[in-house]
Amino acid sequence: MHSKNDDGDQKPGGKASRTFIEAARRRQIIDAAIEVIAEVGYAKLSFAKIAQRAKISPSLISYHFDDKRDLVVSLADDINKRLEQVLTAASAGAQSYRDVLRRVVMAFIRFADEQRAHLIALSQIASGTRDEAATSRIVDSNGAVSGWEELLAEGQRAGEFPAGDIRATALCIHGVLEFIPHELYTNPDTDVDRLSHAIADNIERMVIGDTTPPTSTDEPGKVRQP
Repeated sequence: MHSKNDDGDQKPGGKASRTFIEAARRRQIIDAAIEVIAEVGYAKLSFAKIAQRAKISPSLISYHFDDKRDLVVSLADDINKRLEQVLTAASAGAQSYRDVLRRVVMAFIRFADEQRAHLIALSQIASGTRDEAATSRIVDSNGAVSGWEELLAEGQRAGEFPAGDIRATALCIHGVLEFIPHELYTNPDTDVDRLSHAIADNIERMVIGDTTPPTSTDEPGKVRQP
């Protein structure tokens, strides 16, 4: 049995050439898998349950994905790609490293709000699989922490951030944001706009290391005046 990832018809970079209909079908299957994981957990995920949710036959899922691992890795790659696009767009046009810090923090929280079931699914997959190679692709915590370290180091070199333990600060930022999907999923009535500003304010204070009121960004490129 071969998934569409293994077809002989390959584009550069190893990705299979797919028609619009095939891509739409894969999207339908992935979305159904996310809903099933959110409802019953990763441990109980099966092609049969996904097929029932998507109202298709299990054999159609097998046509597009080799097995459960192939499906969940594709699911994770899809979510992570969208998140990366959102965070990259959020930092575009920033006037300072401090501005980048706020924008990225707030963009992540808003993405977590818009994609609650998706990020909870990622978390459940990561905690439920024993496949280390798959886990590293699903939730790349080391990569995320390294990204924060890079931003903090650049901010320090530019003189915007004071000297400090970059690794410890990056771990703190990552730890706070990592819990956000669970917080929003278990507390659906959370005022996300207020939460995103409050968390960005606190992270900014931690990084800057002073007691002056932080500058909050209500909209990209728009600074709230005191």
